[in-house]
Amino acid sequence: MIFVILEFAIIIYIGYLVTWVIIKKARLLERLGLSYLLGIGLYTLLVYFYSMIGLKINLLSLMISAFLSIALLTIILRKIKYTINLNIAFKNNMYIFGKMPRIDRLILYTIIFFCFLSFVIALYQPITVWDALALYDFRAKIIASQGYFGQIVGNFNYFAHYPLLTSLAHTFVYIIGDHNPQFIYPLFLISFVFVFYALVRHYSSQRASLLACLFLVTSPIYFEHSTIAYTNLPYAVYFSLGIIYLYKYLIDRNNSLIVPVALLIGLSTWVRSDYPFWAVPLVFVVVYSIISKKYSGVLLYTAIFLSIQQPWRIFQASLFGKSYTTLGQINYGVEGIARGINIEKLLDIIHFIYRNIIVSWGTLFLLFMVILTIEIRSIFRSKKWIFILLLLGNLSLIILGTLAFSDSFSEWKEIPDSANRMSMFFIPLFIYFIATSNVVNDVILKK
Repeated sequence: MIFVILEFAIIIYIGYLVTWVIIKKARLLERLGLSYLLGIGLYTLLVYFYSMIGLKINLLSLMISAFLSIALLTIILRKIKYTINLNIAFKNNMYIFGKMPRIDRLILYTIIFFCFLSFVIALYQPITVWDALALYDFRAKIIASQGYFGQIVGNFNYFAHYPLLTSLAHTFVYIIGDHNPQFIYPLFLISFVFVFYALVRHYSSQRASLLACLFLVTSPIYFEHSTIAYTNLPYAVYFSLGIIYLYKYLIDRNNSLIVPVALLIGLSTWVRSDYPFWAVPLVFVVVYSIISKKYSGVLLYTAIFLSIQQPWRIFQASLFGKSYTTLGQINYGVEGIARGINIEKLLDIIHFIYRNIIVSWGTLFLLFMVILTIEIRSIFRSKKWIFILLLLGNLSLIILGTLAFSDSFSEWKEIPDSANRMSMFFIPLFIYFIATSNVVNDVILKK
């Protein structure tokens, strides 16, 4: 276990250095949370790259690649003449918390308890859920024993339909000699809480930010997925944070934020490549660049995003055909719309989404709608209409995606749980909108 801790500490340190390269001004919690998310995401991608050119995945190659990553990032930081200032980081962290009244401490302790409980469950509970056991974890055991994936996947094409982020993370644990990689998933939840708190706190009171995190960790679907080895939690974490950073980028016009947006949205496709939600941020970045007549942002975003998304897509296309490329995905959707929309089927799909997705959001969605109704006039002054458009864009994509999926899969109605998991990323977005609203901060909590 000590070696596993050391291994993941190195991965987190790689991510920590990345945060200093891409984000100069970030509070400590935000930076620590991103350290794990970016570290595990980019390091698994690096391992996949060198594996595909023929280098074996083993303990030696992992050590060398980690050392070279740290050396390269250190050189980059020196070249841009930027020094990691821990004093500033800790001062920013104190600003995040400030003086904490008793009720705020109680909320914080409750959040810590749920995070700790998730971690303990994951440590002592083996991987048992079917897809995790038979797909994601099985691939990890194959890679750990063989040292390769792409070179031998022709023997079992079924296992090449999902990207390798979580499987490679499992592989790291097995290579080091441990037997249970389940702890990886509570780390996703804990890191998410760190970053989410910092992002909400930027616009809200301390109590509102803590309550937002409390709602997040006690959300049944998030807590459950933090204790099982599914890809849905990592995907939701990357994508929802990418959307929030995109919103900040659009309203603050902070060009430096385009890099974390591209990395987070890109890494969401490195977790699951079947979800098409990446198209929504791309559209917003393109439209913003056209309106502002500043094209450097869209060029940088596209370069970073495609460098993460395309390698796996190209690999899949080599196995299954051109329909697995990004252009293939786009053409498939356009062709489906061009054939015409069956109104009866569309209404059936909307009813399916309402029954299996929107209803599952429960009280949270009702609270979101109430606050949106109250603040409908002020959202235009505060630019929150952009956030609403981001939500509507993703909701529209669920409808259109389900419509296209129903043409090729006649039993689409029989997988409501899959639809529910697919839409997990809406929950933190609703919480973010509620926690940063004037109603909550100025009226209910009196910031």
